[in-house]
Amino acid sequence: MFTFVFATAIENSAPTIKGGRERVDEMEKCRFYEQWRTDFELVQDLGLRFLRYGPPIHKSWLGDGHYDWTFADETFSDLKTKDIVPIVDLCHFGVPDWVGNFQNPDFPRLFEGYAHDFATRFPWIQLYTPVNEMFIRATFSARWGWWNEQLSTDAAFVTALKHSEGQSGGYASDPAGAAGRDLYSERILGVLPRRLSRGDRQGGALQQPAFPIA
Repeated sequence: MFTFVFATAIENSAPTIKGGRERVDEMEKCRFYEQWRTDFELVQDLGLRFLRYGPPIHKSWLGDGHYDWTFADETFSDLKTKDIVPIVDLCHFGVPDWVGNFQNPDFPRLFEGYAHDFATRFPWIQLYTPVNEMFIRATFSARWGWWNEQLSTDAAFVTALKHSEGQSGGYASDPAGAAGRDLYSERILGVLPRRLSRGDRQGGALQQPAFPIA
């Protein structure tokens, strides 16, 4: 494994706004779907061998166990040919419409299946950021009400964080019990040590996620 890498990245966030009626697809905004070959060539031109990049989750993950890997197959094959090592960003601020949002109690189980099936399809990929910036995503979605579920309560915030981890315990037995914790430092200190100490998940396809606090 690597002790240090210098990498660049392609933004693949796609949260929903306006009550879920509109999706902000950054790849579409940047015309990545049309220009991805040029973007990958530019990574090569910069002399970089590592690229943080992930498939558009809302276009790839069509249902529980159902996928359209067409774009992922094409892009990751090109990265492999170019000898560019991907750091795969599986979930960046948004989920497919059929999942709903990060309040969905089934999200941890569903996402585990998606991550497993992706890793099985691309066994040569070793580096991942499974869930990008869970604290920022939970804050914007469930504390400030900007994205996705667009809620503004501590209960929703804690639930979004809990579902990012894929486990039901460790934050609060009753999400409403966090109602008095308005200081962000308390929230961060309650989450990051757990995130950093997760270690390998036995039996899972993702054994050593890269950059675990992302």
